Amino acid sequence: MPLPSSLKTDIPALTGLRGIAALWVFIFHAEATFNQLGAVASKTMLVLGAAGFLGVDLFFVLSGFVLALNYSAESTHRSLATWFEFLWKRIARVYPVHLVALALVVVLTTLFTAFDSVFLPASRLTLGGLIKSLLLTHGWSIPIAKTWNTVSWSISCEWAAYLAFPLVALAASRVRSALGTCAVIVGLFALLSGYILNSNYASSMSYGLPRIAAEFTAGVLLYRLWELRELVKGARGDWIAFIALVILIAGGSQLVARANTYIGMVYMPIFVCGVVYGLASGNGLFCRILSSRAAQWGGHVSYAFYMVHGLILGVASRVLMEWGKMSSTSWAVAFAVISVVVTALVATAIYVWIETPARRAMVGWFDRVTGKSLRTLAARQEG
Repeated sequence: MPLPSSLKTDIPALTGLRGIAALWVFIFHAEATFNQLGAVASKTMLVLGAAGFLGVDLFFVLSGFVLALNYSAESTHRSLATWFEFLWKRIARVYPVHLVALALVVVLTTLFTAFDSVFLPASRLTLGGLIKSLLLTHGWSIPIAKTWNTVSWSISCEWAAYLAFPLVALAASRVRSALGTCAVIVGLFALLSGYILNSNYASSMSYGLPRIAAEFTAGVLLYRLWELRELVKGARGDWIAFIALVILIAGGSQLVARANTYIGMVYMPIFVCGVVYGLASGNGLFCRILSSRAAQWGGHVSYAFYMVHGLILGVASRVLMEWGKMSSTSWAVAFAVISVVVTALVATAIYVWIETPARRAMVGWFDRVTGKSLRTLAARQEG
């Protein structure tokens, strides 16, 4: 699946979408966290956050599409060396922030213990869980156990997808028609829906491996569809993306509110694809908003934001408990707002001072060791 020179390897609107996905997951966890303390969530939190776990599904589909956009199947499966190079760049992308989040768990646990308080249950802080977290294999089970930085289960599933990406991209390149590509995507989601409807797990993360398998592959296939259709950017894609996102957030929240389950994972993934595909082929107002400087900042810090938001919410909830404000909705909303601001500040600091420098250093080290440069690799892919 060679990368057409006419297609850009960066679509700003998709970067902006990452910020929306991360914020949606935050609202979902904030509503759940403060509800567990006895506070009645505000109507805004319920309407916007009830199906916020679907923000992870947005990440999964986005990941497949963007990787297919930036790495051709030929370059990643040609040899073990090129595959290892691809994997190293993915490690450079995700691992530094993952380590920082794990370190924050240790620091916060130590601080809370010093003040005779508990940050996380001891059952989550096991040596086995730490080893699996360091190896990024802690999400490779059904159901997935909560351990250390719980939200990192999705990064573990992403790592499994990175390992399989060359084969997935190669298989996608063998689909020769747009209709066939759509049929495969629908088939994948039908299999995912059947699995979810016949399972009875208590959390959305328990379905992590089936979700990443179907949705990451669907993202790769979306790129294939985008390539086959040779779409000219226009307002139609913009409207498709906007309407699909509204249905995803509002419709998903209604499903969850009425069924009180994770049934949204059955019906909503197809709208996730609509959002990603529409933004990739649109150039209207919605795309311009997501391509703005503020949206781009949100997209760039979204990974660090996602990785630390659960820890910040954990601190906020325990402060509420210490202050005896557990059942106050107004205090819960106030602490949710404070938490999102603090999370954004911490994420920005991590992105600027750790994530970006560490990724550049790791990629640069690899280039020096292998005697290659990013410019040479890009030229080979375009050729």
